[in-house]
Amino acid sequence: MYRGIKVADQDTDLQCILWRDNPNDPLQCITLVTVTYETSAVPCLATRSLIKLVDDYAIDYPLASNALRQDTYVDDILSGSDTLVGLAELKAQLSELLSLASFKLHKWVSNQKSVLGDTTTSSADKVDIQLTDNDLSVKTLGLGYNPTTDMFQFSSPIDQPVTNCTKRNILSFIGKMFDPLGILGPVIIRGKLLLQQIWSRNLNWDDPLPPDILKQWQEFEKGIIQMTAISVSRWLFLSDSIIAIEIHAFSDASEKAYGRWNTFVANRVQELTNGFQRSHVKTKDNPSDVLSRGTDPNSLITNEIWWNGPSWLCKYDYYYFPNAGIVEIEFELFRIKLLAKKLLL
Repeated sequence: MYRGIKVADQDTDLQCILWRDNPNDPLQCITLVTVTYETSAVPCLATRSLIKLVDDYAIDYPLASNALRQDTYVDDILSGSDTLVGLAELKAQLSELLSLASFKLHKWVSNQKSVLGDTTTSSADKVDIQLTDNDLSVKTLGLGYNPTTDMFQFSSPIDQPVTNCTKRNILSFIGKMFDPLGILGPVIIRGKLLLQQIWSRNLNWDDPLPPDILKQWQEFEKGIIQMTAISVSRWLFLSDSIIAIEIHAFSDASEKAYGRWNTFVANRVQELTNGFQRSHVKTKDNPSDVLSRGTDPNSLITNEIWWNGPSWLCKYDYYYFPNAGIVEIEFELFRIKLLAKKLLL
């Protein structure tokens, strides 16, 4: 994509390189006239070019234009539709619109192979997309997506322990835990709590860990290495006849960690929740308690509260909810627009 974007003439002098084909040739000064990899302006220029394309052709390609505006990160598009017809039309519009700028789409993947047609690769039914926050060459405790099963997947980034357990190396390890959806929050928080202890000891970056913290770290690390791959369905709604969607938020805080709740929000909760019903939830029924306390990976897999919430959430009678019928606070159902797409492209 980048080589298809021309840099303004007045800026090309900033992209000069020295070049020669072999050591015996004289040096040449070559000016690069297209967007160049590894320069800091690359993401901005790529995104701006797509926005310009959308501005010019939004009327002719409405589906593709919306996908490029809302569902694109630099040169990756993650979008979808609720129907096969809509998905096929989106694919066609994206191809046509981007071809106007000589951007050729490739590496098509979908949970509906019938839509791909002849654009699929020979291994499309086995492809595993690694969604990371940096270069794909950096393996993370991160988010993968399997289009065949339509599942998000998590697995361990390492198969061997960290050889030199210092504050520097542990911070680097924890920094690779990429979990944008917060699904592995209870696991990651354990590592961060250990990092809190390390900081409290005023250790230098390359000092060895004290024996007590080293033991805790090795137990945490062992759990990560032995972690069974965790899979989570991308599409959560099993029925096509959804009448309403309710949002139930849980929070918890300990002296060491907050569960989905920061101090700023907590200080404003009274002001922002007028008209809501707020109730105390027992520890055994509170998913956020799992987050603030932390747990090991294999225990998380079987933690019913974390994955499904308390059993009374599945009851359609608010009488079973905490304090229902006792606390007289107006309860209002909020309906939200369903933004998730059933079919992914």
